[in-house]
Amino acid sequence: MRKTLFIPLFFAAFIAANFAQIPVTQTMAVLPSTAVLASFEHHYPAVSVSSWKLEKGKYEASFRLDDRNMACLFDSSGVLLETEIEITFAEFPKSVQNALSEAQVLKAERILTVQGSTFYEAETARGDLHFRPNGKLFHPKKNTPGEIAGGS
Repeated sequence: MRKTLFIPLFFAAFIAANFAQIPVTQTMAVLPSTAVLASFEHHYPAVSVSSWKLEKGKYEASFRLDDRNMACLFDSSGVLLETEIEITFAEFPKSVQNALSEAQVLKAERILTVQGSTFYEAETARGDLHFRPNGKLFHPKKNTPGEIAGGS
């Protein structure tokens, strides 16, 4: 009887110990509220979302449109904050291209805010770099989502 109880308890403890080592991230997959779903459907009526994530209280919908990877960021009430469009290095403005080498860019994005501003993100091995269209670096983490210090 003891052996029969010991084996399942051992495996339960082993599994619990392994799950305890998984780091908790700030991003997790979720199903957003009805307001967020309705807003996405309004902006992109014929598009299917491949994944939803909750990141720092904002909902991010990932999807493909016109053969491009894209993502939209919504607040909890369904307001569209920004749209991210994956681009090639050649689609960066020349001023941004001059600030980088193509070899160091792992992923490139054009980000459009609801205020009408455009900025660019270059994912590199050392982290993400954010550029205004004039090629100047800036740090969007100091601003709320959808806003750029100093405008576009």
